[in-house]
Amino acid sequence: MPRKKIPWLTLLTLLLSGALILPTRSVWVTDVGIKSIFSQSLLRNKFNSLAIPYPGRFLDPPLNFTPLRPPEFIVKDGQIHTIVNFLYPMVNAFLISLLGFRGIYLLSYLSLVLIYIFSYLTLRDVFQDKTPALGALLICIGTSLLFYGFSGWEYNLAGVFALLSFYFFSLGEKKQQQIWHFWSGAALGASVWWREELYVLIFVSFLTCLIQRRNGKTVFLNLLGVFLSLIPLWFAQSIMEGGFLGRPLQAYLMKKGGPDIGVSLFLKFRIFYGWLFSAQENQPLNFVLAVLIILPVLLSFSQLKQKWLNFSWFAAILGLMTYCFFLLINPNQFYNTQFTNGLFFSSPLLLFAFLKVKHHTPDLDPDNLAKHLLLANLLFVIFIAWAANPNSGRGMHIGARHLIPVYPLLGLLAWLKISELCQSARQAGDRVMPVTVALVLILSVGLQGYSVALLARKKIFSQKIIKAITADQSPNIITSVWWLPVEMSSVFFQENFFYIDNLAKMELLVKRIARRKREDFLYITSPNYANSIPNSYLRDKWRVEITARKTFAAPRLNLLKLTLVNFHFKDTNG
Repeated sequence: MPRKKIPWLTLLTLLLSGALILPTRSVWVTDVGIKSIFSQSLLRNKFNSLAIPYPGRFLDPPLNFTPLRPPEFIVKDGQIHTIVNFLYPMVNAFLISLLGFRGIYLLSYLSLVLIYIFSYLTLRDVFQDKTPALGALLICIGTSLLFYGFSGWEYNLAGVFALLSFYFFSLGEKKQQQIWHFWSGAALGASVWWREELYVLIFVSFLTCLIQRRNGKTVFLNLLGVFLSLIPLWFAQSIMEGGFLGRPLQAYLMKKGGPDIGVSLFLKFRIFYGWLFSAQENQPLNFVLAVLIILPVLLSFSQLKQKWLNFSWFAAILGLMTYCFFLLINPNQFYNTQFTNGLFFSSPLLLFAFLKVKHHTPDLDPDNLAKHLLLANLLFVIFIAWAANPNSGRGMHIGARHLIPVYPLLGLLAWLKISELCQSARQAGDRVMPVTVALVLILSVGLQGYSVALLARKKIFSQKIIKAITADQSPNIITSVWWLPVEMSSVFFQENFFYIDNLAKMELLVKRIARRKREDFLYITSPNYANSIPNSYLRDKWRVEITARKTFAAPRLNLLKLTLVNFHFKDTNG
């Protein structure tokens, strides 16, 4: 078998294994659940309406107990709508109609394959890299792109178009054929179809061309491609969502108020710092680890001797291993992801993208495309952090999710720097640097294995809850766990979910059930939420008895501990 086929077959084997092993009816978090509920509602409405049917409306006409809650869901003209972009759920709706619920994962699988292909082509055709297949594979399995390839999120799909845009731009520069710059702009505009954050990438791409003093015709054709690519999206969003910018961006722009400029600057820096360096809930320890991991990048711009640079890499690897150690021993690994998703820690391979190589070989890149790419990515990180709201970096996810669309671009830079480092080390007889590079790559790939294993454990746990709910005969399901009904998206329209967050709502809801048919109901609660209603209260107040109780928990996934309690009315009198 030719060596260059091994990376390609490795990626396909990983994706096939994931498709066969990972549960298909459960999701990682509510973000994916929201979009899958939207996809299913489009099918139920036969694509005639964006409104989402509420199965429990027969008992809750005023929508007091709907689990579809703000800010992701809004009520408009008495109907429930979601603020997420319609296009990705709409494509998934067609895939669900063909493949069942597993269809929501097809685009994210396909996106990872396309990232491999276009990374390979860019490394081979643009940068004349000697091992483009290996580089493309490491970009896919050595960064958080692997996790998002399995998760059903649309970030990788946006990344495909961002990568394709750079590939076309590079062909235009190398071949001196302006038509490629038009197609580069068209691909860049298409990236916005999937993630509205990519408007920022359009801006910084234009800014980078100005700073790099690219040809005026190049810039014009690029912007023309962007504009023509966005027209269909703007038209569709105007018709379907009431505004050409779409609901997610409109919701963002309509937010009013905010902190004064001093506080705002601090919050923006905190977002920037968190996206790049978030590694620990313990902030002093986080800062120490951040200093250790960024040290070799900073020192690469100095005139220090190689032995000191090697020592800085030793410090960085020590920081990475400390990060890995705390990941593995954490008792609540799922919850902990909101504190450990910094770009440099979750995908340490990308550290190399920002490194300065002392023996740079500019002959391989006469058009300064690598410098162009680095500048555009740096500007994107700065401007997207400035545009983001203060809570945008929080949540249970792997890596800096708002930066995921530019991970393939950063991966290209990282692999180019790795190739140069190894070549420079061979010329200087340095045996330490290749070992250092290998250790960082091993840790980076290992961390992606950890993230996919965590994804599998979370989805297996959620699948158990889904099976328990579908096996239960209770016609109504009440929960005080806000995320549960949305994460049960594969069965959302087969069950009557109701959400309560205080005692008054529970009383009102149980009263309605009692007055209607006095049907049994299932109550799902968790010790992790203070709004849970004691079972003893329900038993004494409403003359109901507990007929069954089940507790579900998983090692090192403490946040997900759930208790399912079946209640039955003791008599049939009102």
